[in-house]
Amino acid sequence: MSWRVKILRSLLLVFFVFSLSACEHQTQSLKDDQSIKKVDDTDYKKIDSKFHNDDNLWKYISNRYSLSGYDHPSIKGHILWFQKNPDYLTRVTNRAKPYLHYVVQKVEQAGLPMEIALLPIVESAYYPFAFSGGAASGLWQFIPSTGRLYGLKEDWWHDDRRDFMLSTNAAIAYYKNLKTLFDGDMHLAIAAYNGGPGRVQRAIKRNQKMKRKTDFWSLKLPSETKGYVPRLLAIAELIKNPEKYGQKITYVKNEPYISTIKLRSQIDLALVSEFTGLTIEEIYKLNTGLKRWATPGANYELVLPIDKIKVFEEKLKKYPKNKRISWVRYQVKSGDNLISLAKRHNTSVESIRAINNLSDNKIVVDKYLLIPQSLRNIKDYAFTDDKLGFSGKKVNKHIKKLHTVEEGDSLWSISRTYDVSMKDIIRWNRLNSKKHLQIGTELKIFIERVDELNVTALQKVIPDLNKSITYKVKKGDNLSLIAKKFNTSIEDIVRDNKIDIKKPLKIGKKLKIIVNILSSDE
Repeated sequence: MSWRVKILRSLLLVFFVFSLSACEHQTQSLKDDQSIKKVDDTDYKKIDSKFHNDDNLWKYISNRYSLSGYDHPSIKGHILWFQKNPDYLTRVTNRAKPYLHYVVQKVEQAGLPMEIALLPIVESAYYPFAFSGGAASGLWQFIPSTGRLYGLKEDWWHDDRRDFMLSTNAAIAYYKNLKTLFDGDMHLAIAAYNGGPGRVQRAIKRNQKMKRKTDFWSLKLPSETKGYVPRLLAIAELIKNPEKYGQKITYVKNEPYISTIKLRSQIDLALVSEFTGLTIEEIYKLNTGLKRWATPGANYELVLPIDKIKVFEEKLKKYPKNKRISWVRYQVKSGDNLISLAKRHNTSVESIRAINNLSDNKIVVDKYLLIPQSLRNIKDYAFTDDKLGFSGKKVNKHIKKLHTVEEGDSLWSISRTYDVSMKDIIRWNRLNSKKHLQIGTELKIFIERVDELNVTALQKVIPDLNKSITYKVKKGDNLSLIAKKFNTSIEDIVRDNKIDIKKPLKIGKKLKIIVNILSSDE
């Protein structure tokens, strides 16, 4: 194939690719043809028989290398670093145990070089909770924009980029596209994963103009990208010949270790721990996308060791859905707002709003809210975002609203309505804080974006808010007074007790009253 044809082919693919990278802040338009979906456990169990030829999974990997360039001089310097730090690969290969079999399976199914399964060593040291200064996260270090293009979403409860299954699927899809873009040259594809395909394409174009070679080793690239491929090849060489270089590779058995079970409702990780005998830390290390003390809403696929699936299923079936999350009935006090309440109870504004059917962030003093709460002390949940230091991440999750000033409005009242500060309102609208607001003025308000939640699924796990009580009629009582006392209706009392409204209530008569635990003062 001539270089002109190659350029033409690249130009066609540019419609799908524009200078993106999983490791850097670059605009990305490359998208796989297939959407990335949660992995079904049946898919994971479909293991080809040839996958078990080698008992040691690292041996299985190294016996299937297909990249070239292992004799390139630039690899030696990287190997020397590992020789000076002999414990590093021991720790990293041990850390890879829960994830390696799944990653290898996906690489093999995609027809990619087996060395790709070693790239998480380069990217994150096989630590799914790794978070870089450039906002890259997870085993494969996806940045938010690249992750979104590959179907990786993030909300208050879960980050798909940290989910080792979902992020692996996305990385494989990305590499398949890069392989196509660079005509099967995996050295260029791997470099593009680090530095962005646009950057690699520009380097190729420069060399073409100067009539130079356009292979990876001949390109002028940033030092990080230039060292990325040699470092991967050095690791691959060390994995294949550990004794030669004084390395100790942690043994990983070549067999499936984990499976998944689809949950129909949210559950506290403390209960998962109780049902399985696993520690909460062990649960986080398998369910690496979890950011809080509980799973997200319905249809989350919980990852567990294969030998724990059956016992978990049996115990889960016997456990009521509305008790899988602990709830607190909270009476709103003066000065409360949803943001402060969510922080205090380690939950999200979105969850409180959905559970209590709130259309906005307004809450009323003395009214009751139902708030989800962790079963154990929050300190026991070692891998929440707060514990990992992610809570301070600045992510643009705000939407613009316009507020028209009405009679009686003030900066204070508006700030309370939208849960924002008066200083922000002044800054957004360039107001003079010493002047009164003019009626009819439109103010820009930027409020926290509310991610869509499956409200129907949430309602299924909320405990029954209605309880039946027995009330004995006292002297002076009438239906109106009793209905007001329990915040119910006369019609409901009449219906539930089959009362003849034409006859007076008898003192001492026992009435069945259905009380809403949130709205009643009882």
